[in-house]
Amino acid sequence: MSSATPVGYGSVTAPTDPARRCPVCGTPPPTPRATYCSDRHRQLAYRRRRSAPLPPPRRLPRHLVVYQCPLCEERFLATQRCDQCNVWCRSLGAGGLCIHCDQPVAVSDLLAP
Repeated sequence: MSSATPVGYGSVTAPTDPARRCPVCGTPPPTPRATYCSDRHRQLAYRRRRSAPLPPPRRLPRHLVVYQCPLCEERFLATQRCDQCNVWCRSLGAGGLCIHCDQPVAVSDLLAP
């Protein structure tokens, strides 16, 4: 059952495929079996694959959010329910009290054209 010819799976000294390139920098690898051109790029690719995902966006603290009643359109800072209409207000985003009139003002109001 044994054969005189050994089974080979390709030569290590075979020329490199011109289409094979290092995924990090695009240069051809030094040997036909190599994927990366250097250990530094192999390590960099590993770290990129294993890097931690970005943290989810933080919610604003409630005391910095301006709310507006959908019925009477009165604005509140850090209060989600309208006292007069007894309905939930919609969020307008980050904001604070106006320094001139002491009324709640959303940042989007100041940036809008």
